[in-house]
Amino acid sequence: MAGTYKCSIFNSEIIGAFSYTNDKFCFLPKNVDEKVKRIFSEALEVEVAEITIAESPLIGIFLIATNNKALVPWNITKEEIDTLKSYFDEVVIFNSKYNAIGNFVSFNSNGVLIHFNLNEEEIEQIKEVLNVNFYLHIFL
Repeated sequence: MAGTYKCSIFNSEIIGAFSYTNDKFCFLPKNVDEKVKRIFSEALEVEVAEITIAESPLIGIFLIATNNKALVPWNITKEEIDTLKSYFDEVVIFNSKYNAIGNFVSFNSNGVLIHFNLNEEEIEQIKEVLNVNFYLHIFL
């Protein structure tokens, strides 16, 4: 049943770094506790799948995606790409020296905020995958 739940992943409070979710499914790291999987599934009313990105449990750091498209780092494995292709219509490799792309981007259906270290080519690739026309560079 949907609702608000408390949980941790691998005894860490940074559940966003270890997870990704959209309207259809949720990705959690391999070997996550069954109770955590159940909490995510019930609270978000989605299917839960255990995966890695770039052979890491830090899914939220290495993946940005919509319901249909995923942008993944250059160091992702072929097996991980094949897994993602069963969930997304398109999986795109991020053409960048950066791999922790989830740390550089925050977005919704209205726009995207992008860290200032990304160049115009990287920004265009993100905008294309996320299907947004507007973005704001963050200057700190």
